[in-house]
Amino acid sequence: MILLLGFLLLGESRAIVYIEIDSPTLRLYRLAFLCFSQDRSLSEETERIIRRCLEISYLFRILEPEGLPPSPEFLTPRNIDHGAFRDAGAEFVLSVLVEPDGGGLRMGFFAFDPVEGITI
Repeated sequence: MILLLGFLLLGESRAIVYIEIDSPTLRLYRLAFLCFSQDRSLSEETERIIRRCLEISYLFRILEPEGLPPSPEFLTPRNIDHGAFRDAGAEFVLSVLVEPDGGGLRMGFFAFDPVEGITI
């Protein structure tokens, strides 16, 4: 018995850990995604690109805008209604502001957790 315990203590063990990063069984987080800009075409194009990036991450189910609270302006920690987004089923909110800046773009982002009522 003592010999067996000694062998077990001196033996080598290995483990392989698998982390699922794109599994269809993974629960997707419900995300309210809102994109704001004075230039409507710029807003639509930016929204399309960011939405596609979020979709291919396989982490989020983007909620339809029709089911979200009205948001006429860029959401910030001062003007977000966490309760309204929580009631709409959002687990996270991503608010994006896009502005032309010379020949480029200036973008601002805020991420919120309406369940906890905090800015991320």
